[in-house]
Amino acid sequence: PQQLQHLLSAASRTTEDAVRLTEQLLALTRVEHAREMHSPERVDLGDLARQVTQTHLLRAHQQGDDLGLELLDQNVLVQGVAMLLQEALSNLLDNALHHGGPDTHVTVRVVAHGVEVEDDGPGIAPEHQAHVFERFYRAAAPGVSGSGLGLAIVQEIARQHGGRVELHSPLAKGRGTRIGLFWPVPQV
Repeated sequence: PQQLQHLLSAASRTTEDAVRLTEQLLALTRVEHAREMHSPERVDLGDLARQVTQTHLLRAHQQGDDLGLELLDQNVLVQGVAMLLQEALSNLLDNALHHGGPDTHVTVRVVAHGVEVEDDGPGIAPEHQAHVFERFYRAAAPGVSGSGLGLAIVQEIARQHGGRVELHSPLAKGRGTRIGLFWPVPQV
């Protein structure tokens, strides 16, 4: 019975990983062709941050993580495709929750020219930081699942929207990561 339970658990993890990889490959394809299918519109990053944070609240709670939202600036409007910007922020938040470890504090923050996700997890080692935005590059610890596509998707969405992605890690006492999507000047 215990061996069967172990096999079922491993099969479930493999299936979940395959589903996640498929979802991320589809997201990457959508991102690469989005400009052909969607017209840019005004997107309020505060509203976007609220929606994405709300979507991830239950998962964070179930994992024992603390997820919060800070709107340091109001009416931060950018020109873009809302669905893609939601995908980018969702990927940043998903990474923080997935790689942060138990009891992680994660904050989604809207600032003057963008939105960022900060966590107090283990951080990203300096030797990995130049590569984490490459497709299929994984800096995760052994045994931690993932496709290595999330940050590549964020980078492509930023590029398409005239923005940039900034990564800072570690933040304090050798821990923590902050990754943000920023625009050089207000776009709207």
